Amino acid sequence: MSYKRKSLLFKYGNELLKSPLLFVDIGARGNLSQPFADIRKKLPKLLRVIAFEPDNSADLQIRSNLNGELIVNKACWSHAEKLTLYLTRDVSASSVFRPNMEMKKLFQAEHMVVRDVVRNVEVEGIPLDDLIKDLSDVGGSFLKCDTQGSEFEVVSGAQSYLRNKCIGLTMECWMQPVYEGTHTVDEVISSIKELDFEIFDVQVSAHWNRHISQNSLVRKKQVVGLDFLAFKKLDSFYALNPSDEEILRFVMFADLWGYADYGLQILNHVQCTMDQVLRNEVVRKLLKVRKSRNFENKKLLFQRDLLRRSLKLCPRFPLIH
Repeated sequence: MSYKRKSLLFKYGNELLKSPLLFVDIGARGNLSQPFADIRKKLPKLLRVIAFEPDNSADLQIRSNLNGELIVNKACWSHAEKLTLYLTRDVSASSVFRPNMEMKKLFQAEHMVVRDVVRNVEVEGIPLDDLIKDLSDVGGSFLKCDTQGSEFEVVSGAQSYLRNKCIGLTMECWMQPVYEGTHTVDEVISSIKELDFEIFDVQVSAHWNRHISQNSLVRKKQVVGLDFLAFKKLDSFYALNPSDEEILRFVMFADLWGYADYGLQILNHVQCTMDQVLRNEVVRKLLKVRKSRNFENKKLLFQRDLLRRSLKLCPRFPLIH
């Protein structure tokens, strides 16, 4: 059963939510990532997007994904300044950090050839906090960050937003210096944890073969990139005095990503101030869509979801990458 049929949001979102979910998409080139593309398709009135993409050439494609929402043609950064955007052969590998071609000495060249710089563009960098402060109804929003190396700088420029408005996020980070001067995934995760987030899931986003002169070997690929999913710690979330709607958004995001148990803990927290009638209704509906006698005994669930996606079937829970 896919998350489009078996989740609180897709089953009862139109009934329970009074306002759209807010999705902050940093590195918005291409299609909306999942599960947000499915939300846009199935529940268009329940999604509002703020899209950051510094490459103006991607603007038309981004607009085709959105319904007149906010598109910011700037690089999300730690502070306001002019930056150089290095556009690469594979435009999805473009970054405000120069690709580190020394990596060709360590890994097979195919991984870096796509990162050959074809031209440079001057772009404007802006902290996320500078934009968010002028927007209303941002509380209880979700962030996706895929910038090919500037995740640490994004976090540095979004301290207020991440402390006060964001309940969950996904980020793609490098474990190797694929781009010059970037921070690695352990540094990014540390910065996120300092803002009172917990890591809920980690998935491999890139794994490469080492450079060798031989034509072929039986070998494993080395992990060089990771995606992670994080949610706000409950005590920190409730310290913000969230509204009923923000609590409901948090429960729906937690359940959507596969953490119905965390959703129940949100609702059962000692500081939960949600209207009791609404709370009981949400608990009942969550248990209705997720309760199972044998689900926890099933084996290889993640592998099953990978297989479902390879067959172009919707997985049981969204995959981070």
